Amino acid sequence: MFDLDNFTLSNYETSEYRSTINVDGQQVNVIGYLTSQDFNEYMDRFTDAKIKAKARWPLQTIPLEHQLIGKERLKMIANSTFRQGVPCDAVGLGKPSTSLLAALEIKEVRQI
Repeated sequence: MFDLDNFTLSNYETSEYRSTINVDGQQVNVIGYLTSQDFNEYMDRFTDAKIKAKARWPLQTIPLEHQLIGKERLKMIANSTFRQGVPCDAVGLGKPSTSLLAALEIKEVRQI
């Protein structure tokens, strides 16, 4: 059983707490990756409040700004080495449509 009270980064490498995640098709140490410079830089970009977002598709309804920013963040996830994430926020803010818009733009870029 996981003992959070006795868990530290220093005992992680020599304990039964070892876990890996897939990063760029390779299994890497979770704690090592989450404490890496690459992941910290990724999170800085991901949480940047100055993300510019615009609608690219001719939609009958124009997405709200938070949906467009969410779309850009999903595209960041898809193009990062991490490639893992789930859109989540308060209920009713348009996550399905945001995800579909991101998928369409990612597909379009990969076909070019």
